[in-house]
Amino acid sequence: EGVTVLGEVGVHEERYAEAGSPVEARVIDLLASPGDAVRSGQPLAGLQSMALGATRAAWHTAKARAELATQALERVRGLVAERIVPVREMQEAEAEAKSAQAELRAARAALQAMGVGSGEETSAESDASRFVLRSPIAGTVIAREVSRGQVVDPSRPLFRIADLSRLWLTVHVFERDAVRVSAGTQARV
Repeated sequence: EGVTVLGEVGVHEERYAEAGSPVEARVIDLLASPGDAVRSGQPLAGLQSMALGATRAAWHTAKARAELATQALERVRGLVAERIVPVREMQEAEAEAKSAQAELRAARAALQAMGVGSGEETSAESDASRFVLRSPIAGTVIAREVSRGQVVDPSRPLFRIADLSRLWLTVHVFERDAVRVSAGTQARV
């Protein structure tokens, strides 16, 4: 004697991820479509963000300032050692170097909060406002909720990805039929 029940097939919750933009951005390129198999870290979309461009520019400026302040400090230390300039100038150079390092740490923290890299690997001519949205897991793109040219924000996912090698089946058994269903009962789906 069998029981006919309604059910639904779903993805394994621990093998499912949503990928979205960490900052407000415009979608420039779509690199994955529903049904595509993707690897972890594989590009899904190319995005462009003015806020990211400004933050990356601030990071590059802070990095250059920190390098310059460190070089100036070393130069002044040498001059102090040779007694060419007063110790006060070295103290001022040390304060400037510390300030520049603090500014660099703040700029790095702002980039980390955005969830994107500094763009340090890109050339000076490349667009610092661009970044690539990557797949957080290996699996299949089960939904793409974005179009080229669309402006997106962090509040909603752009891609839904799941490992479809193992799925969950959830069945809804009526109370009157529950007595005929127990752990280990075979099911035909």
